[in-house]
Amino acid sequence: MSQKVKFSSASGSRFYATVRSRVDQFFSQHQLSQHANAYMWGKTVFFLTGFTGIYLVIISGLLPIWMLLPLAAVLGMFSAFVGFNVCHDAIHGSLSGNKKVNKLFGFIFNLIGANPYVWSITHNVVHHTYTNIPGHDEDIEVAPGLIRIAEEDQVNRIQRYQHWYAFPLYSLASLSWVFRKDYVKFFQKKLGHIKANILSWSISTYLPIKDFIIFCLLYCLY
Repeated sequence: MSQKVKFSSASGSRFYATVRSRVDQFFSQHQLSQHANAYMWGKTVFFLTGFTGIYLVIISGLLPIWMLLPLAAVLGMFSAFVGFNVCHDAIHGSLSGNKKVNKLFGFIFNLIGANPYVWSITHNVVHHTYTNIPGHDEDIEVAPGLIRIAEEDQVNRIQRYQHWYAFPLYSLASLSWVFRKDYVKFFQKKLGHIKANILSWSISTYLPIKDFIIFCLLYCLY
């Protein structure tokens, strides 16, 4: 990280207090739950059913090979739908008011190639605290050397064509996620500003050794 970034505390920020108050007031006045409504649960069932059904069809061996490639592409889409519409909200604690339900749906992340423990730190804490700040938000470190997002990123000649190859390259992100990304994150000394190295965990952090064992076992299954 190039330099330390500091923000005003939530209690000392009039902007934060005002926004939080207005949001709470909106939900209260309209008698809305801050968790998933019937439409969201319907979407959750649809995405999970679609993902499971397409996967079972692919491995059933009932279809000719020429149909498997487009089905695999659709499966990838449903995998993203599940990850960013179901697991994302569950790990944020917003899918349900029940922590056990959120943990259950967050656990599904393991089955689509991601890890809830790593995500809870890199996304919930680091990304949402240092959103799009180079050197702090690791979510914008996309294919370093190939894709340049910030002025601080390394400059290469090939990047003049990144508007052509960025999207096809991004379609391979799940392969990097499964075979590289989360393993690297587990053994980093820090995830953003959070000390969470599996080799030096303490009671003041999560217990990543347990999560790492689950991570390895499920990735073998995956």
